[in-house]
Amino acid sequence: MVRLLDGTPIEIINAKGHPNIRATHKTTMEITRDPELTPRGDCIIGVKADKAAKDLSPQTLNLIKTPAPILIIIYLPQHDTYDHFYAHGNPNLNPTHPASIVIRKSTYIDPRTIATQSQKAANDLPQHIKNHLKNPDTHIQLIITHPNQTPQQVIQLIKSQSY
Repeated sequence: MVRLLDGTPIEIINAKGHPNIRATHKTTMEITRDPELTPRGDCIIGVKADKAAKDLSPQTLNLIKTPAPILIIIYLPQHDTYDHFYAHGNPNLNPTHPASIVIRKSTYIDPRTIATQSQKAANDLPQHIKNHLKNPDTHIQLIITHPNQTPQQVIQLIKSQSY
């Protein structure tokens, strides 16, 4: 967890790429703690995550349990590239899953869900990012924060703090 100067929480989930990442799912995006992935997992964009839904900080839980926009950034620090989009929180979210985090375009909620009504799913990520996700050496950061900062400001803060 990092905090911006105005006290806004930033949750960072670290994960790795995998040769079987396809990122072709049209309605969801997932990061998992599992170290392996079959080609059937077409919504997965990262493996070996250091957090799952149940591990989110209390500050992030407060953020995602409000029906307001959430800024989500997929950042690949070693490639100095990122993509961002907005999703919505929901007071009915109960992120308790021990292995996965899922962001959905739909309003469906289960214990893996941390955001709904997302602007993007795995399939919507830019091709250059999808290409990097296939490399097991790629470090992936899924960043969750309040949209009162620009994606550029969040990335600059993370770079300055070397997360």
